[in-house]
Formats: sequence, C-alpha cells, structure tokens
Amino acid sequence: METKQAILSRKSTRHFTEQKIKQEDLIDIVKTAQQAPSWVNAQPEHVYIATGQTLENIRQKHQEALQANVSATSDLKTIPNSQWPELGQKNMNQWFEDIGQLVGDDWNDLFSFEQKELYNAQAIVYLTLPKNYSLWSLYDLGAFGEALMVTAQDKGIGSLPAYQFISYPDILRQELAITEDNDIIMGIGLGYRDEKARINNIRGRRMDTNKILTIKD
Repeated sequence: METKQAILSRKSTRHFTEQKIKQEDLIDIVKTAQQAPSWVNAQPEHVYIATGQTLENIRQKHQEALQANVSATSDLKTIPNSQWPELGQKNMNQWFEDIGQLVGDDWNDLFSFEQKELYNAQAIVYLTLPKNYSLWSLYDLGAFGEALMVTAQDKGIGSLPAYQFISYPDILRQELAITEDNDIIMGIGLGYRDEKARINNIRGRRMDTNKILTIKD
C-alpha cells in the first residue's frame, strides 16, 4: 500500500472483529514505528501490548470500574471540552452533530457499549514516557503513534487511539507491570475493522486546508 493511501484510508475503528492479530505483525508494526523522529535520538518511549488473557483481564476490570462508577484518572491530564479554544469547540460540536446523522439517535448508547468493551480491540498498544518527560517527548510519541497506526493500516489492521484505554492507569500498572516512574500517555486499539458495525460509519470532517495553512514566499 502506498504511504498516502495508508494515511487517507485509515479511519478510527470503534468496533473490531474477533480475528486475532499475529504476534509477528505486532512486532513488525512497532519496529517500523521506531523509525519515527526523536529529539536528539532520545527514544524515551516504552511500548506495552496487551493481548489474549492479559487483555481480557484488563477488559473485565475496566468494566467493573465503570459499573462501580470509579472516576477515571488518566496520567495524561485532560480538560473539559468547554475549555478548549473556540475553533476546537466548533469542530467538536460539528462532530457530535454528524454522529447522529451517520449512526442514529442511539449513538450515545452505542458509544457507551463499545467503550465498556474497549471497542472489542484484539490488541491494545500502551505508550509510556518516563515521569518528568520533556514536552518534546510528547511530540516524539505522537509521531511514533501515527507511524504505528499507518503501518498497521498498511497490513490491513485497523486502529483507534482513545482515552478509554488509559482511563484507569492503576489497572494497567497491575496487569502490565508498568512502574510508577512511567506515565501512561496513550492507548491504541488494534484489530480488524468490522465493516458491518454501525458505529464504524463515523467519519470525522477535516477543515479546509486553506484555513489552517499559511505559506509566505
């Protein structure tokens, strides 16, 4: 698959099939993503992948935490949508409006179900950084994550970066032996896209390039 085609064809997958991912494919995806740029070649990230029984343990404990109304406290702090800059809020609101048209009026229930099931991901990649990391490392990790998802797409494997995967870091530390001196920054679900799932009809609009681009000659 051409690089541009892999980037353009990748869409966030919110329901994966039951098909498993070969371990050699997971290793190759990470190995390829390692070619992403890194500040002074620091390569500060560590990658944990949950599959099989470990992933099922995480999924079950995640469901139990949701049912018990345990507050989500990710290592990477978030802010309410209402505190984002005006343009970001406008794009978010447009996205929510589009979901109803693409998925149906019960989209909120569908989201809740899929989040509880961790989107039926067949592997979840957790990206961590050492505590007190440089903000440049966040840029590096973002580049790593994009390279990982594009590489997965090249193999026909769908992906989803999502807050839900990292919302209960204590569970992840217990199941994956992630030490307290590392922050869990992002979780990326991997698997084969279920084209029949309504929730996978969601498509995010992108702004007109001219609205975000300035070229001065």
